[in-house]
Amino acid sequence: PQAKLRGRGLGTALFDSACDAATAAGTRPALAVLEGSAEARRFYASHGMTEAGCSPGIHGLNYVFVRDTPHPAR
Repeated sequence: PQAKLRGRGLGTALFDSACDAATAAGTRPALAVLEGSAEARRFYASHGMTEAGCSPGIHGLNYVFVRDTPHPAR
């Protein structure tokens, strides 16, 4: 079922909307991704997020991503 939904731009639309809401609220979009989530890390990096570091979590390392620009070119 997940494969049928991929590539339609739904994740990008939701992600951009969330980043827009954070920016409008005066905050810098940021999130943490689990170490084993390579696909998620690639998604966020390709959508303008920059890996800012990592910290230990209860399920392994958490990679922290931040976004400086509203809608970077893809």
